[in-house]
Amino acid sequence: MTVKNMMLCGVIALGFASSAVMAEKIKVDMAPGLWENTFTIKAEGQIGAALSEAQKYMASLPESERKMLESMMQQQGVGLGNNLSVVQVCVTQQQIDSGTLPQADSGCEQDLQQLGSNKFRVAFDCPQGKGSGEIHFQNPKSYTGDASITTTLAGGSPEVVNVKQSGKWLSADCGTLKPPAP
Repeated sequence: MTVKNMMLCGVIALGFASSAVMAEKIKVDMAPGLWENTFTIKAEGQIGAALSEAQKYMASLPESERKMLESMMQQQGVGLGNNLSVVQVCVTQQQIDSGTLPQADSGCEQDLQQLGSNKFRVAFDCPQGKGSGEIHFQNPKSYTGDASITTTLAGGSPEVVNVKQSGKWLSADCGTLKPPAP
């Protein structure tokens, strides 16, 4: 798994905290449909350098190529900006009711704790790293959260990625975006 996929795993794990598989089912009061999740990523070291290089690369592309690449990413529900990522995800009522939502990486183990009626703490352990965070639903159509993810790079040195995020419900209809497989 790449560092990008590991970070996405952790971010999605936090953003959709109800994806934890647990003995005690936790009910997250969220609306089904199309969700837009915005992530601000702060990283130093090799990961920070890689994010900076990716931004420079995108900025250096001719406008037509950049627009084509952005369009392809948007079709997958992904957008990128200055230390900012936007991911759209289709969430079904069945996923919410079952207490499980799709995981970005099936190799991740997750533990969810309910801290209040609309506040949760999630810890996750993936093959390439681990992390934890909190999420707070302001209402069924809005949340905020943060996470800290520690990953070990190929050279063996650990690096920490801090993520602040927010999510908002866009529509009951997901359009052409399909829910990820469970």
